[in-house]
Amino acid sequence: MSDKEGTERAVNTAVVGAGYWGRNYVRNLAALEEAELSWVCDADAEARARARRTSAGARVSDDLSAVLEDPAVEALVVATNVIHHHAHTVAALRAGKHVLVEKPMAMSVEQAQEMVELAEERELTLMVGHLLLYHPAVERLREIVQAGELGRVFYMHAQRVNLGRIRSDENALWSFAPHDQSVIGFLQERIYDTSGAQKPVSSSGEEPADGEKPADGDKPADGDKPADGDKPADGGAGQ
Repeated sequence: MSDKEGTERAVNTAVVGAGYWGRNYVRNLAALEEAELSWVCDADAEARARARRTSAGARVSDDLSAVLEDPAVEALVVATNVIHHHAHTVAALRAGKHVLVEKPMAMSVEQAQEMVELAEERELTLMVGHLLLYHPAVERLREIVQAGELGRVFYMHAQRVNLGRIRSDENALWSFAPHDQSVIGFLQERIYDTSGAQKPVSSSGEEPADGEKPADGDKPADGDKPADGDKPADGGAGQ
């Protein structure tokens, strides 16, 4: 991030939820030169003790309000249990912080819409942890699909073969489908607006002409997912 003088500086960050998945954010933000990890917040004492060992210099607390009231904090990662994503993200946005929230971003469309609208209203960045969109293999596959090397794509299939982490607050669909849905949408360059409508766009960002749109029977499927997954879901307090 650049300051008013245009000088590059580290972004002051905080992590809320340093459990099963949040610990990865703690470790990486503590190591990044582009970030200054100033706070780690978790309700679980074991998670806080681990954070102290891996994030030297960061303040560790179980008090979220202390993090949100710190004017030095610019951006915040929400990696708590999914049932807390909405409340913690809304609180952070209202405190003027940019937010990266783990997937799934909320428990309902209405909650997600509120988060998006609040970020737009406050002119803040709201990101979701769709990490596969930054995987080199996915980026290369997108280039191949968009170049037409595979022809017209009618169907996409996603399969996960490992059990993953068993959770009581979200099922396999909620834990893993967001990854596959984000990748499928990314490969097709689909734009999802806050009304839930989907519209395919061309590589230039414009909607294709009517003659280029597939017929109703030719619409590509959004994927097919089994009940289990192969990547740990996001963690949270006490994870």
